[in-house]
Amino acid sequence: MTYPLKGPGGAPVRDAGRGALQPSAARPAAPAAAAAAAPAHAAALKRWQEMRRATPRRAARIAWIDDAGELHDQTLAVPLDMVFEEACAAFARGTLIMTGAGPVAVEDLLPGDMIETRDNGLRPLRWIGSVTVSTSDEAFEAGAGSLRLMPGALGEGHPSQDLVLHHRARILLRHANCRTIFGLRSALAPARAFADGETIVRLRPAAPVEFFNIALDSHQIVHANGLEVESYHPGALVTDPEAGDERRILGKLFPHLGGRLEYFGPLCRPRLSAEEAETLTGL
Repeated sequence: MTYPLKGPGGAPVRDAGRGALQPSAARPAAPAAAAAAAPAHAAALKRWQEMRRATPRRAARIAWIDDAGELHDQTLAVPLDMVFEEACAAFARGTLIMTGAGPVAVEDLLPGDMIETRDNGLRPLRWIGSVTVSTSDEAFEAGAGSLRLMPGALGEGHPSQDLVLHHRARILLRHANCRTIFGLRSALAPARAFADGETIVRLRPAAPVEFFNIALDSHQIVHANGLEVESYHPGALVTDPEAGDERRILGKLFPHLGGRLEYFGPLCRPRLSAEEAETLTGL
């Protein structure tokens, strides 16, 4: 995924990953204290570097537009963990996202494009991320890596053509029991909850798959190949007191928020687990 680093009027934009560090304004430590602290600092740095090398990582490619309307992109190495994979993985390459200019392949979207939402009309795309998921990854080994939804699998035009989603992408579920339980006509359920082995099947691709995810100014329902799917939201991680490390890394994935995940705002629909969705539809 490559994005042109240009701002309004075509002016080049500084890559957010290339900013020079500013010298600290703090008073320098006394020579004796600095000399005493140096071995401990070097040892801590070595342990940190060894830990990073021992943690499996993958490249996450992100692009975002800042409040001044300037476009930035960056590639980050993030832990091989489902929390960070989900942030960048929902729609397989080739998925058509409905925009103000018509359907656009997800890999061709740029921050600033106007995305058609179910509830709030056209909203600007603020962020897009992608990761390449290998068929040797744990999710694929468990048979849950991605799903293929055939045309009309969830009703006429839903989707309008073959759609490949990451198994943790969430689809808008309409069911009479949603109103009974939540007081709403719909909720969000992970794609894997819909697998039926016939029109919605689990995939084991022969080659790695590039997935994308998108974020707007708020949590929204967007149209992917005619199917209603959520934009990214970190969910309970925003307030989980035990998720400090995850929040810190996610903050780096969303630099336009300045590390403040609460700026995602509230969820636009309640979320169900795969098990809850299966129970709800079976009531």
